[in-house]
Amino acid sequence: MDFKIIFKGLVILLVFFSGSVYSGNEKEKVCPKNPIDNCPKGFLCKNLKPIKGKELKEKMKLLEKEYKKKWTFKGSKVSVGTKIWDGTKYATKKASKNIKAGVQRIQKQIGESAAGKKFSKSKTYDLFKQLRNNVKSYYWVKPMDKDQQSNIMNTEKRTVILEYKTVNIVDDKETPGIGKTKFYVYQSTKWKGQKRPLLIIMPPVYGISPFDIGMAVRYVKHGYRVAILELGGFKFISPFQHTRHIKRVTVTTMGHVHRLIDYMTKEGDVDKKKIGIFGFSLGGLMASLAFSVNKDIKALSLAVGGGNFAEILTNSKQAVAALYRKYRMKEENIKTKEDYFKVMQEAFSFDPIRFAHLRDPNDVYLVFTEGDSAVPSKNQRDLERAFNANCKRGNSRWEQGEHFFAIVKDLLKRDRINNFFKSRFGVDK
Repeated sequence: MDFKIIFKGLVILLVFFSGSVYSGNEKEKVCPKNPIDNCPKGFLCKNLKPIKGKELKEKMKLLEKEYKKKWTFKGSKVSVGTKIWDGTKYATKKASKNIKAGVQRIQKQIGESAAGKKFSKSKTYDLFKQLRNNVKSYYWVKPMDKDQQSNIMNTEKRTVILEYKTVNIVDDKETPGIGKTKFYVYQSTKWKGQKRPLLIIMPPVYGISPFDIGMAVRYVKHGYRVAILELGGFKFISPFQHTRHIKRVTVTTMGHVHRLIDYMTKEGDVDKKKIGIFGFSLGGLMASLAFSVNKDIKALSLAVGGGNFAEILTNSKQAVAALYRKYRMKEENIKTKEDYFKVMQEAFSFDPIRFAHLRDPNDVYLVFTEGDSAVPSKNQRDLERAFNANCKRGNSRWEQGEHFFAIVKDLLKRDRINNFFKSRFGVDK
């Protein structure tokens, strides 16, 4: 099907939902009639239990070691006013081109590798085609609406880089190295010397998207300092990353969140008692884990994230997850999907489901969707239950439909997430 037709359909969908959401006559059903509680047919599942006692202490010690790494500020770059808007349009196009180039590069590398030559050409081609179409879907959407643009003149974007000592692993050999935590801070030029709440945004697997940038500018208008963490985009789940390194990457990511908070509370005029975190898709997965293991984060909201990462990576039909699974099984000589599931269980020893019991259900607002094959609805339900959230109670909401369209629906109902954070932290200007 021609993508222009799909895009026109998306525009119609946006208009339709926009009218229904803001008409004041909305009669949606936000609670699923038959919530998924059992393992769906064809899935591999193993329900996770909360960790407590000695095991919990050991996990937290590992995180504390990462948190204690000393960082140094390596400077920042500042954009103000219309330069942010112009830069955003340019960056969006550039990001789209970079991701496409990255996909082509990975496609070439896989094709030249021994494991890649064992792939079914048709199935591999379908995965890369899906990847390219997903990138188009994210980057066709304009990053800011008129309301967001009206606030841009007094908005400042600051790129911050922190460096810290770490250990690099190349060919299974450890060598001393320098790690970098990079994030982008959006704030008002009128707030100098004023302490403000902080909202951390965790981006999706394709990198920082127009959705994230638009949300950042809107929350500046609501009175927040906003920091978007650079996760690395598609590199975060690169097919060339060995499964045994997943645990280290996960812990490092939690370290990035901690360093961001440490910098913002020391240098960024942030009220340490008012820190929230948000993400959708992969960003939602990482946001839920960061919230569950970092007591400095006081509130969590996410859209179409889930728990039990091992199950998600084993069962997901999303292109990045499917490509990673397909390539790693060949590269690491993992014979069956059952064996792959066991490897994933070992790799993802940090999972929000295991830590969610440490947090207050009143501090979460979660958006999920039925019918999602990227982050299976079963895993979204698992995360809801782990945080003791419930749509009837009002700290979770359910949409219907596939991954991307559920995200679009949520964007049109973002006032509910706004109200959640406002109830925790206040502010509007």
